[in-house]
Amino acid sequence: DGVSSASVGGSSSNKNSAVKVYGALVEKGKDVADKDWEELDNMAKIKLNGSKCSVSIVPDTEKGTSADSDSGMQGVYMTISSDLTLSGTPKDPGSYLVSVSIEDQQGRSAVSNTLPFRIYSGEETLADQMKKENFKDYGNGLYAWDIMEPWAISKFGSNVNGEEESVRVPAYLEAWFGSHESGTYGYLGYDIPWKQVVAGNIPQTLYIPSGCNLTLTNMEVLSSVHIIVENGGKLTLSDSVVQGIIDVQSGGTFSMNYDSFNNEFTTGASLCGQLRLADGAALENAAIYSHANYLANGDLTDRTTSEPVVVANGNVTVKGTVAILGDDGGSDIGQMALRVSNGTLTLEDGAELVAYGGSGKTLLYTEGGTAIELDNATITGNGKVTAIGGDVLWGNGGTGVTGNGIISTKEAFLQGATANTSNKAVPGKATDGNVKVTSTSKHIE
Repeated sequence: DGVSSASVGGSSSNKNSAVKVYGALVEKGKDVADKDWEELDNMAKIKLNGSKCSVSIVPDTEKGTSADSDSGMQGVYMTISSDLTLSGTPKDPGSYLVSVSIEDQQGRSAVSNTLPFRIYSGEETLADQMKKENFKDYGNGLYAWDIMEPWAISKFGSNVNGEEESVRVPAYLEAWFGSHESGTYGYLGYDIPWKQVVAGNIPQTLYIPSGCNLTLTNMEVLSSVHIIVENGGKLTLSDSVVQGIIDVQSGGTFSMNYDSFNNEFTTGASLCGQLRLADGAALENAAIYSHANYLANGDLTDRTTSEPVVVANGNVTVKGTVAILGDDGGSDIGQMALRVSNGTLTLEDGAELVAYGGSGKTLLYTEGGTAIELDNATITGNGKVTAIGGDVLWGNGGTGVTGNGIISTKEAFLQGATANTSNKAVPGKATDGNVKVTSTSKHIE
């Protein structure tokens, strides 16, 4: 599953590449029933002669692969566990067929069905691979990329007129899987220096268009990729990591760590860059975790930030429950959770917004981060806002809400973090600056 394909120089033996070998022993001339199949391991009724069992990896000439192509891979069939694994360094790009030949202790032999294995050159582009013939048809007009092949795509190409290295996802693509194994990722893009990301010099763009409701699962999107959710589009992150910038334009929606089918929150997805919401954008049912300071930028460890995980510019809507947690402080202060600038963040009826400043607990004297900063902004609506400053070990406690603005929601729970007086540290404030709270029900401590 995890390694159904490989790029040259990019595969190794691991449990995610394992499949099971099954066999059935029946009287000659009888049909094989489902109950007859068993794993061919040391507990099977069929007793194998391990020295006479082998794995074959041959070019699939019907798919256009030359008969003299060499996969560079070796197969190992463990008769004690029924596992078949592949290892080695992929060599010649192409399609191959993997099968197992077995012989039991009575000299009876059989050859299994074949499984496909593909080796890619690494030069494939996202624009060329993102085509309907590579997707699974759900039968309702929607499709899934199940699983992305190749498992790592660094080059985009383009399907957007007038742009290079830009790909617009088809509106009918509903699900994009890197694998079906948590912790095993498909990789998109490549690593670029964080200073380049902050400067806006991001070379690749992935557009989520109008009418597209896309869920990314088990994907790692590297910092070379700028994700833009367009008007009428929606992006949900599930068990995936985004290293760079996500921009949600007016009319676009973002969700994270939420299973809309079962109406429940999940875990596993994280942001290591920043989510930016433009005027008219929406946040809907999102548990947003940041690992900006303690998860490397791909192979680069060049990023320490206290800049907010989420920035809302203009008038933005919160639907359902949205929770934002800043990362622990990478240097002197924990990461801010949310900044609202020059506009109004509106909570729909019954909506909840919860923001936690990043803690100062990774380093001894780091300060706790601010939960929410208001930059000439208002948070309003018939819902509840909670802002809690980042907790600390020996540093100053984090502040709940700071800046210049108004909170006028139905409920407000604002709290600074405690501090250790023996170190003469200062506790965080519930509010700091010019913040006015007019909520009907409020807790300010």
